[in-house]
Amino acid sequence: MACAIAMFVYTIVLQKNMWVILYWEGGLLFMDRGGNMVSKIPSNALSQVKFKGRKIIIPYNGKRYVIVRCKNDNEKDVQEMLQFYHLV
Repeated sequence: MACAIAMFVYTIVLQKNMWVILYWEGGLLFMDRGGNMVSKIPSNALSQVKFKGRKIIIPYNGKRYVIVRCKNDNEKDVQEMLQFYHLV
């Protein structure tokens, strides 16, 4: 029995830092420029996501992860992620 895992990788700007987000059905993985894991968020935490202007705010584990959508930079990638999780 074969199993396929869909994983997507793209770069976004989070609170003035360039980070990489990997996302799949199980959650999100935030990594810094050096490839170090910053945080792993399960996909069920996305039920608490809030939209405020161009910002996507994900509260998790006492912290707030803010994804800033930039029309000229990452808008398409962020939109694909939101559609993947059925948030739009």
